[in-house]
Amino acid sequence: MTLESLCQSAARCADRSEEFVKTADGNGKLVYQGEAAILFRLFRDAINEAYAEIARTGLMPGRFLPVVLPEDGVIRLNEAVPNAAALEGVWDEKRERAYGFRFISRFDVRVPEARPGETLILHVHCIPARLTEPDDEPVFSEAAADPMIYVSLAVARLWQAERRLPAAQSWLSAYYTLLRGVRSSGGHAAKRRFPRPFFR
Repeated sequence: MTLESLCQSAARCADRSEEFVKTADGNGKLVYQGEAAILFRLFRDAINEAYAEIARTGLMPGRFLPVVLPEDGVIRLNEAVPNAAALEGVWDEKRERAYGFRFISRFDVRVPEARPGETLILHVHCIPARLTEPDDEPVFSEAAADPMIYVSLAVARLWQAERRLPAAQSWLSAYYTLLRGVRSSGGHAAKRRFPRPFFR
């Protein structure tokens, strides 16, 4: 489903279909305006929130990225891979030898066996880019992540914005129930998730 069809489903579930329609702008192009534009932004942000949470839950796509080990022997993951959520492994340039690694801070990884200046291959799991355009689609199939996950959170966020908290709670409950049904495709990647920051 596209972002626009997910937003339309959320509008139907919230009984806002009549308000959530495109109208012609000054150039004759159909766009969301006024109340419809506000609803689109609210639904889009909630759908992206659910999209990122599904990725963190276990459907994170894996990528192999080359990086050059700096002189200090520390790979700064937030600079090398800004949208990374988990590090599965570190290999040499030909992917023949796996290196051991350890986190020295939340985003800094030391690879003791590698030499500075050596090219390493990182196997990382990334959070996909946000859905911004109406034709954008989630990278996860509908079989892996039920579209109602996105829709239920979008409706819940609408009711929270309108201070209708009992209605929001029932949709949030449906969201969490559906989110628990997402099965991990990352295997043991969950063991290598980035450490959470300490509670202060």
